[in-house]
Amino acid sequence: MYLKSAINILFLFFIFLSCSKQSALVDFEYVYIYSSLEDKILIKNIVEKELLGEAYYTPELELKYKPIWKTHEDFLDKPKNSKLMLISLSEPVDTTMDIISKHLFSEFKIQDKMFSVHDYFNRDQVLVFLSYDNINDLNNEIIINKDWIISLFNENEKNAMDKITYRAGINDSLTSLVSRIFDINIDIPMDYKFIKSDNSINNYLWLGRGYPYRWILFIEDDEKYYQNPAMSWNRLEEKFDNILDIEVPKYGASFNTAPMELRGVYGTKFKSDNNTGGPFFSKIIQNYKLGKVLVLSGFVNFPGKSKVFHIKELEHILNKTKYKDGG
Repeated sequence: MYLKSAINILFLFFIFLSCSKQSALVDFEYVYIYSSLEDKILIKNIVEKELLGEAYYTPELELKYKPIWKTHEDFLDKPKNSKLMLISLSEPVDTTMDIISKHLFSEFKIQDKMFSVHDYFNRDQVLVFLSYDNINDLNNEIIINKDWIISLFNENEKNAMDKITYRAGINDSLTSLVSRIFDINIDIPMDYKFIKSDNSINNYLWLGRGYPYRWILFIEDDEKYYQNPAMSWNRLEEKFDNILDIEVPKYGASFNTAPMELRGVYGTKFKSDNNTGGPFFSKIIQNYKLGKVLVLSGFVNFPGKSKVFHIKELEHILNKTKYKDGG
């Protein structure tokens, strides 16, 4: 009786799924995961540790994407959030997600066990669907396809981040200043202000904005100091000390090599009047000029609050950097 009632409810839900779609509610920290209670017991660890385990040190450990677990009833309410996952295992059998899973297979006529759907309930929404026979198959596929799944979430955020970051417009004077000094194209949001620059021995430009406090630092430097992550870290430690009067301990340090990116935390130096601290990241553009690199760095100071959105916003701003020739 329960199974028949559940099927009828789900059938009515899909029949009356509205064609009129509104914009999704975009948040920059959460992924909403829909599963049965039986499946959640099995999949929780692999999803939270393997798939969504990437974190920022801020200096607390903050996940890049925090999982919010939901049930089939929440899915039937047609969620408005921007990043969704629906996960179903055939074993153990349940009378909730298994029915929804079968419907999705039928609706999209897709044979793959993992696929994505854009704008299913609302515009600017991505739904990642995973349906496997058992937990072992799911584990293997998540490990293999992790980068693809995360790229879907990253791409989903990109357009929304652009709208929020530049909602007040572009600071044309600062954008022109950065472009003129470093021969790059980049858009600086309206609320950033000039702090300090030096175009003699140390070629740098320091910008910032108010609470929650953020800095952007551009440094043109000799490429000989950036041959590997360890050398790059030591050089930035020296530069940040001289320019910003801050320290960058090795705590929480991480590196990517292609392109070269460094992440960590920074803090006030002993007996310094500059009381600040939080997460930072640096993107190193090599082959910038003959014998030169361009270092783009973003810093967040927001005591006692989550800093995930603000780090992502700085990444978005600096990742838009392009050479003037379009390269």
